[in-house]
Amino acid sequence: MDARAHSDGSIPFHGNKNGNKTERVCPDPLPKEVRRHMKLLRTTTKRGRQAFTLIELMIVIAIIGVLAAIAVPNFKRARERANTRACYANQKTIAGALEMYNLDKNTDVKALDPAFLGSLVTDGYLQSVPNDPGQGGTSSAHYVWINDGNGIKCEAHGTIQKAN
Repeated sequence: MDARAHSDGSIPFHGNKNGNKTERVCPDPLPKEVRRHMKLLRTTTKRGRQAFTLIELMIVIAIIGVLAAIAVPNFKRARERANTRACYANQKTIAGALEMYNLDKNTDVKALDPAFLGSLVTDGYLQSVPNDPGQGGTSSAHYVWINDGNGIKCEAHGTIQKAN
């Protein structure tokens, strides 16, 4: 062992006759035995390219399956909450249009049949007949008049609930 060498076998920086620094010699971080085993673990195809082993692919697929099993129910609940909140917004819109109609016409209309919703659109109180979200294109008949709350109830989502 060189007298100038450190305990790890590397030689410290020093200048040569031209003043240039020489490179530091680093010991090999992995023993030869470990590198030999690592080469054996790598899989190569007939053409010499590296490929994944079957167990590696199965582990990745299992991880993706677990993540999907966690995420799908959360997405379903989030979609149901969004549909319910959109339905509540539609109920408020219909209640506001009905109140403006009653004030302008000096009436007390309480019926919510499709013909009356259509007249709210033609008279300019609504831009379009709101449909129950998540229930299809012709679900405006789900909105009915009740004598409680804001007066509008959805047969699929119920009445507007106060936030806690």
